[in-house]
Amino acid sequence: MFTRKISISLAAAGAVLGSVASPAIAADTMDPNVEQRCTSEQHRDHGFLNVDTWVKLCVVRSGGTYWARADVRWSGVAGRDFEKYVVNVRLERNDADYRTKNDNLVGEWGDGSDSKLISTGGYTSATLGGWTADGNVTYNEDLDGKGDYVWHLTGSPSL
Repeated sequence: MFTRKISISLAAAGAVLGSVASPAIAADTMDPNVEQRCTSEQHRDHGFLNVDTWVKLCVVRSGGTYWARADVRWSGVAGRDFEKYVVNVRLERNDADYRTKNDNLVGEWGDGSDSKLISTGGYTSATLGGWTADGNVTYNEDLDGKGDYVWHLTGSPSL
């Protein structure tokens, strides 16, 4: 019972403040007031860099607050493999953007971590149906001379 109260309080704080950590805590509990729909992990092999990345997009609802999140993980990344690796995650309803978050992960790599949660922050609405998480990754592989690539991710099922 104590854990449930903490996760609900953190979810409410995350919705108000747009916190990154709170939605993950709430979504990973067995709280019956939290509902989510996610894609399977989407994988990208970055060839000659010997780097792999995976992204899972989720749309989450707690009460009347919705948010989108990207669960990103990687292996084989060295700090200078990419000039940029920007993950864009969007909370959408019927393909219209309600919240957007961009995060360049290059600064995260090389610090010993292998994953990152990126959240849009909450949007409160009484409107049900049609809410999804969508996104893309814009990256530039260091020293390949080819500029930016855009990886269009498959959006989440609707909630």
